[in-house]
Amino acid sequence: MHWALAVLVRSFPSAPFVGDARAVLGEHLTAANLRAEAAYVEAAPSWERPYGWGWALQLAAELAEWGADGEADARAWAADLAPLAERLADGFVRWLPLLAYPERVGMHSNTAWALTRSLPYARQQAAAGDPALFDAIGTAARRLYAADRDYPFGYEPSGADFLSGGLAEAGLMREVLGDGFGAWWGGFGGAVDAIATPAVILNPTDGQGAHLIGLNLHRAHGFRALGMTAAADAHLTASLPLVTGGDWMAQHWLAAFAVLALR
Repeated sequence: MHWALAVLVRSFPSAPFVGDARAVLGEHLTAANLRAEAAYVEAAPSWERPYGWGWALQLAAELAEWGADGEADARAWAADLAPLAERLADGFVRWLPLLAYPERVGMHSNTAWALTRSLPYARQQAAAGDPALFDAIGTAARRLYAADRDYPFGYEPSGADFLSGGLAEAGLMREVLGDGFGAWWGGFGGAVDAIATPAVILNPTDGQGAHLIGLNLHRAHGFRALGMTAAADAHLTASLPLVTGGDWMAQHWLAAFAVLALR
């Protein structure tokens, strides 16, 4: 949600919410707070791995890019976040070679989702002369996913998914393979039309039921990247009205997925 706030303030600098959003970011992203976060990660090295790690690195990349555009607050927040980001990047570099199999589930432990969130930061670090994380992600993605074929999209979703395992994997491989993605997708994604219809949401105020709102938003993000515009629009229509106006179980995270789907 800090990432969502940063994206929204950066994208709409004159919007009515900007003052409040900047205040929240400034209150939370302090050097003292982030030193405490970095110390906690050092003491508990598997905490929030990999989901929280990926979001934290996505936030770090967003702030660094925004700061490079001349935004002084973002530059300061990025500097304060740097020790935590460096610890998480090092954690990924050490952990990924030890991961024998990926997690393909539609929830927090999904491997491909977290690595995709981490790639913008990894690219920035590589451009600055430190390719360790970028290389580790690329090596792991090819080792874990390059041989995958005929993904069974028809088995999705499970009852509390907020990610499409298949689209999460495709999103990572699109980033890693570049021009080679088309050939890989041709062998992997033949059954993708099985999830072209939005997931049915029967209980949006339940913490697990609300996950399916996020699933539709994640699918919209993935479909748009694949050029499946009609499917993306159908999923947005199904879930955007449910992002706000609910209770905390939905509101504490869905806006980030909406921003991802719309950006």
